[in-house]
Amino acid sequence: MFASELSFRSAQFAQAPLRLGKHVLHIDASHGPSSVVAHGAQAFVTELSRTVPEVQYQHLRLWDDAVRSRMEYSLEHVQAKMSMLAGGGSTEEVKRFADIEELAVQVATARALIVSAPIWNYGAPWVLKQYIDCVLHPGLTFRETTSGAEGVLGQGRALVLISSAGGAATTDHMTPWMVDVAAMMGFSVPTVVSVTRSSQRPRVEVVDNITRDATAAARHVGFSLFSLLERENGPPDAEAVKFNQFAAKAAEWTADAFLDWLKGEGGLTLDGLESIEAVKIDGRMWLGSSGDDWRSDELGLEESDVQRLQELRIRHLGTEDVVQVDEEN
Repeated sequence: MFASELSFRSAQFAQAPLRLGKHVLHIDASHGPSSVVAHGAQAFVTELSRTVPEVQYQHLRLWDDAVRSRMEYSLEHVQAKMSMLAGGGSTEEVKRFADIEELAVQVATARALIVSAPIWNYGAPWVLKQYIDCVLHPGLTFRETTSGAEGVLGQGRALVLISSAGGAATTDHMTPWMVDVAAMMGFSVPTVVSVTRSSQRPRVEVVDNITRDATAAARHVGFSLFSLLERENGPPDAEAVKFNQFAAKAAEWTADAFLDWLKGEGGLTLDGLESIEAVKIDGRMWLGSSGDDWRSDELGLEESDVQRLQELRIRHLGTEDVVQVDEEN
């Protein structure tokens, strides 16, 4: 258990809690755009973008010099890490670790993780291993629990591993390793798209196979992402339209029209309706009033009537909060 893991995040990121982003992160360790793995990754990304267009796509090409320069991880970085874990860390040490921390936050907050890499000597290319060593840190990408390590933002996100092996070897150390380290960061739902013997079969056949399998995987992962976003946010445009239309309509109600609407909705006591009628509350006043306003001595509403007015606001507006409507509405 890392008792001081929360002190690891530097002041640059510690001002606000980590939150899931809208991005899917693609960690690319392929040989290049013409490689078999790259064809599979491109097919996956294309289909995912079509299935869930609102998800942002971030591509991290590990072989690029600009990315590799951010993945420097020496013994000095290890010392800086241990100092910060102990609750300290000089300004120089925090600065030295800034690139590592930025990479870690990028993956920690991703909605899903795509990893595309060939199998080298039964394992992962060294550049992928270096990246994982850079970002896998307590308090940044994972936390220790009584049941083991888990992502700092919880479990249940998708990992998609797209790989290829040129020979006929059946030993594959990269896949189980990648599945395990991704699960530590919260990407605990793995999908593996792989081809073997790619150097011993016609290239067209190999590319067709990985493209087909990657496209099918994207549809599955895309459906899960869409369902997750819909549960979190609902259909935002439709909900906003519904909210605005009802608020504009309610703001135009006279006191008599508002009273008639309340009677039609039901659930209020006779005394409550009489109090609302006596004070001549109209639709705009109802929208701009809080629960405390409804509990005022002037109205004298029973708590059951206050709760009913709150229920009606939630049902039709989706909120208990006061709603201010522009005069022109």
